[in-house]
Amino acid sequence: MSKRRLLSRKILPSVARAYLGLALRTTRWRIIGPHAGRNVLIQIPASRHPGAIVAFWHRNLLLLPALWKWARTRNGALRLNVLISRNRDGRLIRRTVAPWDIIGIEGSSNKRGQNKGGARALRAGVKALEGGALLAITPDGPRGPAENVQAGATALGRLSRRVSVPVGGACRAVRLKTWDRMRVPLPFGRGYLCHGTPLPSGASTELLAQQIAAADQRAAHAYRASRHYVIDLIWPWVGLAASIYLRRLAARRVQSGKEIAERLEERFGRSSVPRPGGDILWLHAASVGEVRSILPLLQRFLDAWPRVTILITTATVTGCETVARHRERLTQAHRKRLIHQFAPYDVVRATRRFLNHWRPVGLLLTDSELWPGWLRQCSRRGVPVGLLNARLSQKSFSRWRQTALLTRPVFERLAFVASRGADDAAQYDRLGAKNVFCVGDLKELAPASAVDEEALNAMRHALKDRTVLTVSSTHQGEEPIIIDAIALARRKVKNLLGIIIPRHPERGAEVAELGNPAFPRRSQGALPGEEDAIWVADTLGELALFYQLADFIFIGHSLLPHGGGHNPYEALHAGAPCATGPYRANFLEAYQQLGTRFTTVNDAQSLAAWVSQETNPSQPSRPDQNGDENQSDRFVVLANTLVARVSAMTGL
Repeated sequence: MSKRRLLSRKILPSVARAYLGLALRTTRWRIIGPHAGRNVLIQIPASRHPGAIVAFWHRNLLLLPALWKWARTRNGALRLNVLISRNRDGRLIRRTVAPWDIIGIEGSSNKRGQNKGGARALRAGVKALEGGALLAITPDGPRGPAENVQAGATALGRLSRRVSVPVGGACRAVRLKTWDRMRVPLPFGRGYLCHGTPLPSGASTELLAQQIAAADQRAAHAYRASRHYVIDLIWPWVGLAASIYLRRLAARRVQSGKEIAERLEERFGRSSVPRPGGDILWLHAASVGEVRSILPLLQRFLDAWPRVTILITTATVTGCETVARHRERLTQAHRKRLIHQFAPYDVVRATRRFLNHWRPVGLLLTDSELWPGWLRQCSRRGVPVGLLNARLSQKSFSRWRQTALLTRPVFERLAFVASRGADDAAQYDRLGAKNVFCVGDLKELAPASAVDEEALNAMRHALKDRTVLTVSSTHQGEEPIIIDAIALARRKVKNLLGIIIPRHPERGAEVAELGNPAFPRRSQGALPGEEDAIWVADTLGELALFYQLADFIFIGHSLLPHGGGHNPYEALHAGAPCATGPYRANFLEAYQQLGTRFTTVNDAQSLAAWVSQETNPSQPSRPDQNGDENQSDRFVVLANTLVARVSAMTGL
């Protein structure tokens, strides 16, 4: 054997295999993607494997053995074939990977009249697939153009009638100066291989290219997000210091009704229910307001992904109860696919326990709930994180800006940010977030909450002809101002009844005791008498009901300097005249857009004057039908956009 032949047949393949084996073995690989793709790749038992195509860009060819080792570890009976070009490079690759039980099939599309063995390779590939093997292909190979799917790739799927699993990859690597910028993995790094949902045998070249590119982008984002930053060294110690008194804090919260004793361990990552099979999409909504904003989306998500379970976490009992009420209104099939858990504290052990148990395919946060520890642990596992209805007050933005050198990774790790307005989008962009887009405010566009008509009619009958001022979402310190305002307004509006709805229903007794005698409470089954000026509505899930009763609506958490306002849109659905206080920074852009549809009052006197001066309060104007239809159309567009973005983020 000549020296050249010895070099090409034995020495070069051995050297390449030794280096590639070292690089792949010392790289910490994560295989990520939806359950359907994983099932196809490692189907058990292998004797029943129908065969499938594994499609990835040519530049990731050297990462294939890592995917193959992962699959064979879980199913030793799997067989893998790979289509490679019939040239010197192809033969080198075939000889390099052959000892790893990867069978090379030589051949590629014919070009310029030259027979490249494409027809023969196609027949051999179909035969391998029909025999139950996995067949790896590079649809843009062997000569490109890069990321341009050749017709042979889709022809293979049609002829074999087998599904294609798109795969993307990213790792610590050098890029060769080749037409595709091939990745050569470096040792002792971190890598991600991302598989998508299987595509049917009749998938077009455009769809195949789109899905491979999406898988590649997800892998690239996971790799970037997994980088180590200074905050990753600091935050675990912050959590460790906090964990010293978290148990004590949790115990106090149980005593005050802010935690449920039987479910307290959920806050420390110990889940109370078993994990169902299949993919799980994790949604986090801190409390009642955030939960209400995403409830209309849940139906869209459940319909869009029939095999996906939605795991929704909240940090408050009231948020939990809101989810429970909504769950009862779902169909039996959808109810089984909606699980609630309390959110784990952002300490390393709790978050690890939670993620190890649930293994979500993605996480969607709401509003401005950004927890560095969650983002870090998700990024290490390749779990993409998106932010829904993103908002950022000027005060919060300033704080994040002041610590930008330390906290910028928090924003860079987000796969996308769906902001509620242009100002919020600009602020997230300045803080380092990528893929920021504005789709509108979920709280504005979401349909009005359903109201029990029987309960509504019963209350209207009980209240008879009284003029009703509904005061929602009050916080401590505001109720005395509201009570004074109602007393002043009753000098002119004799039959006025104020319904005070504390933001946290557990404060109902505290608010009722401000009266002398104590005000009647809804939670106790008490109705207001004819002489009662105030009724405390300290129940959960009935806000829309009390809005429908209202002749006037005032939104709290806005009368004192520490306030930030609350969602104005649900009140507008009722159509009654609306007012709020001057402190509403959390929803400033929303109130600016609404303009004169909300009156601003500063104290008890101005609130009383507003109620007294309104003309014909018993006949409030209602929104016109065209406006409702337009809002419904905008919500459909928003929901469809978010479904598409989440699908691209997770591969569902």
